[in-house]
Amino acid sequence: MVMETRLLADALVRYVGLGHDGWFVLVVIPLDEGGIGVLSRFSKTKKDVAGAIDPNAEDAPRYIELNS
Repeated sequence: MVMETRLLADALVRYVGLGHDGWFVLVVIPLDEGGIGVLSRFSKTKKDVAGAIDPNAEDAPRYIELNS
């Protein structure tokens, strides 16, 4: 999607599995050269990575839950 629209995308991901239990914040950025850049941060608590985010805001990141 980022490659086609050239717009920034972000997501808040809950991941439990393979010895991990925590939250990822992912930001995908279109690059001028035509590719994408990906920034991520992991924390064991949601508050550390998303404490100031209003989940009801129009521009809040998408919430994804992954379990393995």
